[in-house]
Amino acid sequence: MNGATLLLLAGVAGILALGVLAAAVPHRWRAASARLTGWPLLERLRRQRAGLAAGLGAGGAYAAVLLAGIPLLVFACWLPGMLGQHWPLAPANRALLDWFAREQATAPQALVQSMRAVTRIGAWPEVLAVSALAAAVLALAARRRRWLPPLLVATALVAERYLQKVITVLVAEPHVPGHGLGVYPSGGAARMVAVHGLIAWLCLRRWAPGGWRPAVAVWTGVALLAWGLGFSRAFLLLHWPIDIPGGLLFGVLLLGLLVAAAGAFEPHGVPDPAEAPAARQAVTARHPKGHRSC
Repeated sequence: MNGATLLLLAGVAGILALGVLAAAVPHRWRAASARLTGWPLLERLRRQRAGLAAGLGAGGAYAAVLLAGIPLLVFACWLPGMLGQHWPLAPANRALLDWFAREQATAPQALVQSMRAVTRIGAWPEVLAVSALAAAVLALAARRRRWLPPLLVATALVAERYLQKVITVLVAEPHVPGHGLGVYPSGGAARMVAVHGLIAWLCLRRWAPGGWRPAVAVWTGVALLAWGLGFSRAFLLLHWPIDIPGGLLFGVLLLGLLVAAAGAFEPHGVPDPAEAPAARQAVTARHPKGHRSC
């Protein structure tokens, strides 16, 4: 078993271990999540988003949040790409590429073939097919606003596609010598996180709102897809190694921006589905049966 195989298996084992730990002790993770989502800056941003929705409508607020976040996202992803071409990251980037080249040369053919199959998951035709199917299923399952899931998924596809092109032009990274045409940041890695992650988020809100273990299982699956796809692109020398964490960073930031913008479509005064059980209990406690307020 060569070093690349060990690295691949170590990543898979680490992601699965974190998933099991999160499912086994949900109270600690829930407390950490509550502290994070209750951060004063996030509360302020949510209030500003609600103000935009009241003034511009849900669609206008959605667009405004996206447009406001895009420059910050582009800058945050541009910086590692530039550092990857200069000291101190450039020598490490080249050394990692040489290491993957040596590992691929001595790897079992079964591993090479499996990595070629895995890397196809992030190709545009496959991602488009999965996205179209998921958007159609979510639209049919929606009780109202059936146009919303296709809109959100289509926005994720378009944003990932063209923001990646913007970052690529700004970084202007040369291709890996003699190999694929992969550029910074890795679009395949970004799509695994941003597009598939958004689909996962929409599915959880529709079929498992507030369910901790289903959420852990789904997000563990997304993380495994992202890790496998990113590793395959580096192992097959389709990208410089810095392109993979750059793509994952791009995907995470874009997913966060898409989810934040999608909150503009939440009806005012209606709790988030994840908070619905607790909200119903609170209402029941304030207004017992037979003692409704007007």
